Amino acid sequence: GLDPHGLTAAQVLLTHEDLRARARFLGVQATLRQLIAYGTIPVINENDTVSAAEIKFGDNDTLSALVASLIQADHLVILSTAPGLIDLRGTGQIVPVVERITPEIEAMAGGTTSETAVGGMVSKISAARLATRAGCGVFIASGAEPRILARLLSGQGPGTFFVPSGLPLEARKRWLAHFQRPGGTLRVNARAIPALRERGSSLLAVGVTGAEGEFAAGDIVNIAGPDGLVFARGKAGFSREEIGGLAGRQGDELARLYPGRRRLEVVHRNDLVVL
Repeated sequence: GLDPHGLTAAQVLLTHEDLRARARFLGVQATLRQLIAYGTIPVINENDTVSAAEIKFGDNDTLSALVASLIQADHLVILSTAPGLIDLRGTGQIVPVVERITPEIEAMAGGTTSETAVGGMVSKISAARLATRAGCGVFIASGAEPRILARLLSGQGPGTFFVPSGLPLEARKRWLAHFQRPGGTLRVNARAIPALRERGSSLLAVGVTGAEGEFAAGDIVNIAGPDGLVFARGKAGFSREEIGGLAGRQGDELARLYPGRRRLEVVHRNDLVVL
């Protein structure tokens, strides 16, 4: 327990819905930050009693990464039965540092499953990707190692460190990227991809080729290229039904279709994040 160490804990139970609704998301964020400010250690679990199977976090690795992103933590430590990411297909040694999660890194994780955890190392790599994109450094190490937390933070512990990637996403885009479950998918042509990915443009109707799923204006949607691969996510400016009539149209055509409407972007750049 924590009492012998003079520490106080507070249990916090979360569901995916707590993070999906923006107002509830901000409420959870404020609560956790206040607990930390008081010197209280939040102990966070999924509220299994009210979480439907289709909206569960899935595993504690994912939950930990989402919480780390939520509070903008500097570091996330994921303790495992494994001593870190092991290069089973090469040296057989622990990989000390991962600068970027590549297909080769994912392949290493595919060979290190654990029967005592959902997803094993695969889920931990997925969680590391999510957290590092939020600007959080991630350690994966063995929970059986003595004083492992202190050793990791002093740079002496055995384990794998995942370097945070570039500048963290600003708060709203982090929420869009990680805490929302998309209701559908917008398909775009090849010309739209560099405009969104490299130039930070809004998604315009002329770049849209179609839509899948059911969603209303204001819902979160995935954005996929001609190959079907999802590369972005954002808030739809039009419903699924409206998209069918405006896909591929130029701006002046939209202005005639929607006279007086101020925003004609399918997804505005302020509501769009590249994954």
